Amino acid sequence: MKLLDICNKRISLIRFRGLTMEAFEKSKIISTLTSGIVHDMNNVLTTILGYTEIILSNDSCSECWSEIEIIKKIALDGAEIAKRVKEFVKAKDEGKKVFNIYESIQTAIIITKPIWYNQAQIKGKNITFNYSGELPILTYGNESEFREALVNMIFNAIDAIHDNGFIQINVYKNENQAIISIKDNGSGMTEETKNKIFKPYYTTKGENGSGLGLSIVYKTITEMDGKIEVVSNIGEGTEFKIFLPVIGEKEDDKSKIEKITSKRYLNILIIDDQIEICSVVKEMLAKILDGKIEICTKGKDAFNLLKIYNYDLVITDIAMPDVNGIELIKYIKKSKPETQVIAMTGWEGSIDKEKDNKPDFVLSKPFTIEDLENAINKIFELRDNLVV
Repeated sequence: MKLLDICNKRISLIRFRGLTMEAFEKSKIISTLTSGIVHDMNNVLTTILGYTEIILSNDSCSECWSEIEIIKKIALDGAEIAKRVKEFVKAKDEGKKVFNIYESIQTAIIITKPIWYNQAQIKGKNITFNYSGELPILTYGNESEFREALVNMIFNAIDAIHDNGFIQINVYKNENQAIISIKDNGSGMTEETKNKIFKPYYTTKGENGSGLGLSIVYKTITEMDGKIEVVSNIGEGTEFKIFLPVIGEKEDDKSKIEKITSKRYLNILIIDDQIEICSVVKEMLAKILDGKIEICTKGKDAFNLLKIYNYDLVITDIAMPDVNGIELIKYIKKSKPETQVIAMTGWEGSIDKEKDNKPDFVLSKPFTIEDLENAINKIFELRDNLVV
């Protein structure tokens, strides 16, 4: 190999690594900022959803049920959007696992909606998004990287559409394969472009493109033991087809838990730095069980209460300004082993996985009365089953 070729290859590799590190640092910053936004959004939605359910459980409010149901639905929609955003920016070190292709596609569609719907209209485009698929279709790989690959491909489809157009995603199974079709009626590609699109740094977007998007897509799909094909003609649009191995359907591990909360009298402490959340959780608990329920808005005060009193159950937020929930859980697990702990959080990535810091149940904000009831039933059912 010529010396010049070797030098060029090394320069290209250094360039690629440099861009990758720069992208990685930006990704970390975005992830940190997003986690804070999602956390705050989930706190707001917890209060809205909690009070709508409390109102709906009150027979005297039957005249306004339909309006309250609409508010509840909107709150649940907001929670779903927050969940998808949280999944999208989840740390890349989550490793490989079995996941549902259908859910990943739904996430990618929601994440990109501000681009293919809102921003597209501002630019004079009218893009229709259609999706059809079987569910569940399970595969194995790094789910967050797969989601990013889908987002990259949707962005490319958006860029290819200049006026009015459509993006169509279809998912179906063929024997042991999942086939994902991503099709648009945009400008299409030449044969030369089709032959080069998966190569690093090749772009038709000039200064607006890095040329890394589809090369990363190709890498992600091949690492999942899959393959990707493209069919495109100038003026007729483009269709990408992704082929991935499928895994047999896993058993539903969400076993139905008998509703036994009403049979228990529990001494409960609720801890959250926002009084609104403490209040709504207290009212939600009052709907499903009997007991003494206290609230506390400061971690330091919660420490003092835990030293003096014994509680059957502590429900605590994680992110608090003075003493965080992890420190409280550590103390409870060490000094009050009989006390059950539910951690309620708007961002699960903040929970330490160490044994001494691990709550008995993690309840993601926002949650419904049924979610809260199931969490309580589950942890006490497990504890009772351990008693010999």
